[in-house]
Parts: sequence; structure tokens; C-alpha cells
Amino acid sequence: MSRNENPMPFGQPPERTPFKPPKTKADIDKIINDLKTILTLEVKGSKVGKFVYRACEKLTEDPRFKSHPASTSKHHCYAGGLALHTLQTLKLVIGMMNNCPPEYAPDRLALIYATVYHDAGKMVDYKKRGRKWTFSENHDLVGHLVASHKIMRENMIPWSADRQALAEHCVLAHHGRLEWGSPVYPSTVEAWILHTADMVSSRFEDPVEKKRKQR
Repeated sequence: MSRNENPMPFGQPPERTPFKPPKTKADIDKIINDLKTILTLEVKGSKVGKFVYRACEKLTEDPRFKSHPASTSKHHCYAGGLALHTLQTLKLVIGMMNNCPPEYAPDRLALIYATVYHDAGKMVDYKKRGRKWTFSENHDLVGHLVASHKIMRENMIPWSADRQALAEHCVLAHHGRLEWGSPVYPSTVEAWILHTADMVSSRFEDPVEKKRKQR
């Protein structure tokens, strides 16, 4: 290295590409294609993996999955936000799974299946009124975690009951605490990974976090 070069100081993060929420059909199509590419790589060579792929593909092709936000006023609160949040969460989940110590190795297929479905209930939790997204009756009476669980059960994988229960637990526990809306507390490695990834993704686009950083 020459003396004229200015090396990046240790610990300084690389420059990030400015975040751009999806605004066109092409943006949404790329998000869905990225999801399918990741799923294809993860299920490759697995006999049961093809069923996981089909179940996840069915959800990603739902028009509501492509059009709905992940919230009405917090993270990813715009059309296509649900799909983008799901993609981000899946990438984070895979990163954590790849770095887990062998003794804590999670069930990859069950966790991938749960990750794709973890916020599926938001397709019925929100509805559009004019230009704004608002809460539906389902949000007030059921909530998206239980709704996600219901949608997942409508697209069950033909595998063991224990494995299905593990995936369903991840969905029901992904808010992490009872006071945060989870009907159950995370009790498996898989559930903790999904909860952590979901929380990290939600902070990417949280208006409260943005304001805090600007102070």
C-alpha cells in the first residue's frame, strides 16, 4: 500500500447504497425473484424441500403479499413493504443459521418456511382506504401473528407433526415477548433466530429510529 492511499479505519463500516422502497412493479418483481432464488438454493437436493418451496411460492404469488405494507406507520409502511421485509428477514435468518455453532444448528427448512410465512397475516391485517393503509377488523380482533399461523396451517408441509409444530411456534413467537404481541414466548433456537432477524429488519425502516439517528 502506498503512502498516498487512505485506508479505511478499522471498524468503520463500508458506504451503503441509499435505501429505496419499491415503487414500481419491476421493483416488486425483483423482490419476489430474489426470494425464489434464495428458496431454490436452500431447498436444492432435499426431498421435502420441494414441498417447502411450493408452499412458499404460493404465498409469494399472492397479489396481497406483493401489494401490502408491513405496517401502517412504522417499518416498511408502503406498498410492497411486506415482501421487502420478508426478503430482508429471510436473508438475516440465513446469515445467522450459517454462523450457528454446530451444537445449536437449527432446522433450516422449518425455519425458512416459518420466515416466509411469519407476517403473512398482514395481508388481512391491513386494508387500503383512499391512499392510506389502515387497520382491518382482523387486526383488532385477531392480530397478524395468529392470522399468519392460520394461513401457514392452510399451506402445511407433508412432514412430521413435530416439525410442523416447530415452524408454527416460530411464527407465533416471533415478536419475542407476550407484551409485544406474541401469544407464546420463544423457546427454541429457531424461534429466537426468527425473532432477532425480524426485529433487525424492522429497524431498517423504523421512523422512530431514523429520528433518533438524526438528533
